[in-house]
Amino acid sequence: MKNIFKDLEKKKVLIAISYALFSIFLVGNFIFFISKTSTSSFVPSVFFSEGYDNEPIANVGTFITDADENVESSIISFLNDLYDTRNESFTTGNVEELYKFYDTSQTFSCYSLNHEFKRIAYLRDWANERDVTFKNIESIPKIKALKIKDNTYNLTLSEEYKFDYIYNNVPEKVNSFGVSLIHTLELKEFGKSFIVTKDYYQDCFEGGLEGYNFNLTEKIFL
Repeated sequence: MKNIFKDLEKKKVLIAISYALFSIFLVGNFIFFISKTSTSSFVPSVFFSEGYDNEPIANVGTFITDADENVESSIISFLNDLYDTRNESFTTGNVEELYKFYDTSQTFSCYSLNHEFKRIAYLRDWANERDVTFKNIESIPKIKALKIKDNTYNLTLSEEYKFDYIYNNVPEKVNSFGVSLIHTLELKEFGKSFIVTKDYYQDCFEGGLEGYNFNLTEKIFL
């Protein structure tokens, strides 16, 4: 009987030793193959940053869905309409059509609209002082980040301006310059579209705007 127990104990010891040796074998092989693997086989993090740094992002922290893409398209359509109207105001001086894009019952929105009025008046004076006429102004808005909560849309937005102008004494030569703006923008749903409740940004004209006083003859909302 004692011999039977001794044989069982020996078998258990042999099995335990076998498992240990097998585990050591697997770990050794794993380390060996890792050490032989070229680092070029792994995808570097820069691959991802270069591929996506300049892509628009919707609903940060969530997957982009078809519904999100529809929202982006609707927002871009609204902003194109707003910026086309504003850019036309640079050449005509008529700002009355801008009111419909802003919620003038909100303080931040009134501030944003008043800032647009100031920029329009300033750039017209700036051009007149230099005997310059703006021929065409275009803007391209691109959504960089978008968060949606309770029908409020908070955006980080890039806007690329392009100004075409002439010197009045050389009307045949069209010149151009560009301005890039980053907006912190807030929109709310309004009917089937949107309305601006806040729009903050800074651009190259900011220094001239600080001490600039202006007077527009269109409607006054404040």
